[in-house]
Amino acid sequence: MYKGCGKDFDNTPAPWKIIAVTVFVIVMVVLVAQMISIVHGQNETEPKGVFKSKAFTVKNLKAVKGDKWYDIQGTIKNITNESITGIYMDVETYNATGNYNGVVVHKVEPTMDPGQEYSFDITVYALIGDLDHYIVTMSSDR
Repeated sequence: MYKGCGKDFDNTPAPWKIIAVTVFVIVMVVLVAQMISIVHGQNETEPKGVFKSKAFTVKNLKAVKGDKWYDIQGTIKNITNESITGIYMDVETYNATGNYNGVVVHKVEPTMDPGQEYSFDITVYALIGDLDHYIVTMSSDR
């Protein structure tokens, strides 16, 4: 105990002060965590995909985020009146400044008949946040 100004002072904080400081710290940590999550979420948008083909259409084209990569998914359909053989999909990836990240070549079924659909799931190893857009281009022996 300390003596001063005619009163005794004890250095032990009152229980309500401990509770108030604890609540304040918890509230501040939660608020900061929410702010970080909001800012982080604003910078992450789903990469945009472009599909190029005269013989195929695509539906549900999307990039699904993994731990350190993306899976490009969708379903293609042969819209010609002919069977198509030797089908390949090239997936080119780019960052936000338009710089080329790389390409993945994927072999599709040996033959796709008219009207036939094929679902695909192609992993591209672009770092999360480094993939801004991608281009899927179809080619074939036809």
